Amino acid sequence: MDRGTTFEEAETIALQFLAFILSDPERRKAFLDKTGLDEFVLRKRLKDTDHLAGILDYLSADEDLLGDFCTQIDISPTSAMQAWKKLSNPDSNLQRNLC
Repeated sequence: MDRGTTFEEAETIALQFLAFILSDPERRKAFLDKTGLDEFVLRKRLKDTDHLAGILDYLSADEDLLGDFCTQIDISPTSAMQAWKKLSNPDSNLQRNLC
């Protein structure tokens, strides 16, 4: 993703990360315990950009988890962090809403 990450790509990466987390019981428990979320809220807010940014924020805080995730879906850690920045940037979100 050298050209920069689009919103759609960033959202896809966030959803892939959520699937990655939820597919493993230990990772799921750690994520839910740390965030205080439950699976109902996760499903309900799947299209919420701020929520997806928060999911990637969790990823950005753990280098080992970041490495495992990126290896599994075959992207660079830089691409994952670009996705996090894209979803976290309020100015980019405004531009998206104007399009």
